Amino acid sequence: MLARELRDWQVMASPLNSLGFAVLDGGEHERASQLFAEALVLQQKLGRAESIAWNLEGLAEVAATRKQMARAATLCAAAQALREEIGVPRMLAMQERYERTIAAVRALLGETAFAAAWREGRMMPQDDAIVYALAS
Repeated sequence: MLARELRDWQVMASPLNSLGFAVLDGGEHERASQLFAEALVLQQKLGRAESIAWNLEGLAEVAATRKQMARAATLCAAAQALREEIGVPRMLAMQERYERTIAAVRALLGETAFAAAWREGRMMPQDDAIVYALAS
C-alpha cells in the first residue's frame, strides 16, 4: 500500500477499518482483528475519537465471534461512552450491526455478567480502552 510506504496515516486509517468489517463478514476473524488493531493505533495517533470508537466496535465484534462475550461487552461499552463523550452517534448503516452484536453478547453472557462488563467498559478512559482492545 503506497500510503503505508509514505507513512500517510490519514489516508491509511479509514480504509483499514472498512476492510476490517469486510473481511470479518467473510469469516476472516484473525485478519479482521489485525486490520482493526492497525487502524486503531493510527486513529489514536491522529486523535480521531469517532474512528477510535468505530475500531473498538469492530474489535468487539471480533471478540463476540470468538465467544469472548465479556470482552465484547466491555469494548462496546467503551465505544458507546466515547461516542457520548464526543457527541457523535453511530452511523445508521452500522447501528443494526452493533445492535446484533449487543443482543448476541447479552444473550450468551446473561444480564448480570453483561451489566458488569458494560460498567467496566463505560468507566474506561479512552487510552485504557485502546490498550485493552489491543491486548490479545
